[in-house]
This record gives sequence, structure tokens and C-alpha cells, in this order.
Amino acid sequence: MAKEFPWQWGFIYGRKIATVIKPEAAGKLIITAKNPLMIVGAEAVRTEIEGKLLIDYAVEIAKLTNIPIIATAHTLNEFLKRGINAVSMGITEVFYRLSSGLRILEKEPDLVAIIGVKYYLLSQLLSSIKHFNPKIRTLSLDPYYQPNASMSFPNLPLSTYKKYLDVMIHTIIDELKRRRK
Repeated sequence: MAKEFPWQWGFIYGRKIATVIKPEAAGKLIITAKNPLMIVGAEAVRTEIEGKLLIDYAVEIAKLTNIPIIATAHTLNEFLKRGINAVSMGITEVFYRLSSGLRILEKEPDLVAIIGVKYYLLSQLLSSIKHFNPKIRTLSLDPYYQPNASMSFPNLPLSTYKKYLDVMIHTIIDELKRRRK
């Protein structure tokens, strides 16, 4: 398997780097996690992929899985408009609590999926979890390889990224149908 390189040039990472993950595996991870959490950043409201906002993908995942959502920046209003209850919290506060082992919601998450956070900011925030609370698995759902996450999509052009998100959502749907049988 080829090694993936950070999206940002000059990025220096440690010995432990993210596993590149396929969309099917990402969907199954979200479904099988006991206490998953999704963090949605401001880029989710600004990033449009072939006519669909990134936040709409997060909403779709939330509706399918009932995953708790932490809405950072000004994304809370967008979730409420779409009928999704989310908790509003600053991104640094969320990651401080996660890396310190403090509770955000009722239970400590075993998987944290992150989408729509600026690359350079997310890189530093993930580094804090990686070093100070390594039992939490992190999954970067952005189109840029994030070496400080536990798992990450590879660097992708937006057209391929859309396909990854669609496949991940279809995997979630298929897995839910399989479990209902």
C-alpha cells in the first residue's frame, strides 16, 4: 500500500500516523461504534460539492445513525434549520475536553468523526487527542489526508470526495438494513 502524504506541504508528523480508510470502512465504523460523536466545523456550511453542501452530508449521517453532533462556530443554526438537534461548542473547547478526558456528553466517545474543520487547526487539535487521550479513535471525513487522526480519507479531488461520501452513506444504509433483518 502506498504511503499517503499530508495535504499541507511542510507538515511534520510523528511516528504514529493515520490509517487511510475507504468509505465503506468509514461507514461501518460509524455504525459499529458504541458511543460515536460527530464534530462539524464551519467549513461544512461553506463547502459545496456539486450543488450539495457538506453540512447536508453530516445531516444525512445524523438522521440515519442518531449520532450526537457537536456544531462548532455558526453551524448550529444550520442544523436546527434542517431539523437536527446538535450541541453548540467552540472547537478548541471540544478538543480540550476530549484530550483531557472530560465529558462532553453523557458518555465518553469511542469514535470521533470530524468534518468541515480547517486543515491546519484540525491537525493541531487531533495531535492533542493523539498524545493525551489515545484511547479515543478519530476519523477525519474531510478530503485531505490528516496524519494526526487515527483514520483519514486520502487526499481527494472534490469529485472523488463526493463519491466517497455517497458510498459511505450507502454503506450506512445497507448496514442498517442488514441489521433490521
